[in-house]
Amino acid sequence: MTMTEGRRVKAGLADVDARLAALATDHGTRARQIAEIDRALADANKILTASGNDAAAREATAEADLAAVGARMDQLAERVADRDQRHAAAGQRFDQRVARLERDDARLANRLALDLPDDQEQLWRQTTALLAAGDGQNGRRYARAFAERFPQDPRASEAYLSIGLSYAAESRFANAAATYQRLLAIYPTAPVAPEAMWQLSRAFVQMSFCADAKTLLRALVVRYPKSRVAVEATKALRGLRHPSPTCVG
Repeated sequence: MTMTEGRRVKAGLADVDARLAALATDHGTRARQIAEIDRALADANKILTASGNDAAAREATAEADLAAVGARMDQLAERVADRDQRHAAAGQRFDQRVARLERDDARLANRLALDLPDDQEQLWRQTTALLAAGDGQNGRRYARAFAERFPQDPRASEAYLSIGLSYAAESRFANAAATYQRLLAIYPTAPVAPEAMWQLSRAFVQMSFCADAKTLLRALVVRYPKSRVAVEATKALRGLRHPSPTCVG
C-alpha cells in the first residue's frame, strides 16, 4: 500500500468513526426520548387509573346516597299513608259520635218536655241565669230552645257558643266541637264566629285532632287578623309545630 492509499484509508476510517459517534449520540438521544415518553405514558396511566378509581368511588357513593334517599322517601310515604288512614278513621268516628250525640240530645229534650217560657226575653234571662249558676244541663236546653225558636235574634249565635263552652267546661269536647261547628255553619259571619273558631280549635286539640286544629287556626288568623283571639291562635300554631304523639293527624 502506498502512502497516498494509506492516508485515504485512514481518512475513511476517521469518517466512519465520526459517523458512528454521531449515530451513537443520536441513538442515546432517541433512547432518552423514548424513556421519557414511556415515563410520561406511565404517569398518564396512573392518573387515568386513579381518576377512574375516584370516579367509581364517587359513583358508588352517589348510588348509595340515592338508595338511602329512596328508602327515606318510602318510609315517609308509608308514614303519611298511615297517618292519613288513621286520620280518616278518627274523623269518621268523630262524625258518628257527633251524630249520635245530637240524636241523644234531641230525644232527651223531647222526653223531658221542659216547661219553657214563651216570652223571648224571659227565655233569654232564664238561659243566662242557669248557665251562670253552673246548671249546664238545663242551661244548655234553654239556650238551644232560644236559638231554635228565635234564630234571627243576634243572641242566637251567642246561645250556641254558650252551649259549646258549657260542654267544654265538663270536658265533653266532642259535644262542644259539634256545637261550635253548628254555630259556624248557621252563623258564619256572626260577631262570635272568631271565638267559635278558637274554641273549636281547642276542642280539636283536646281530642288529638291536631291537623284539623292547625287548619282552623290558620283560617282564623287569615280571616280575622285583628280579632282578640288571632293573637292566641298565632301562639297556638307555634305550639303545634311539634304535635304530641297522641295526635291522630
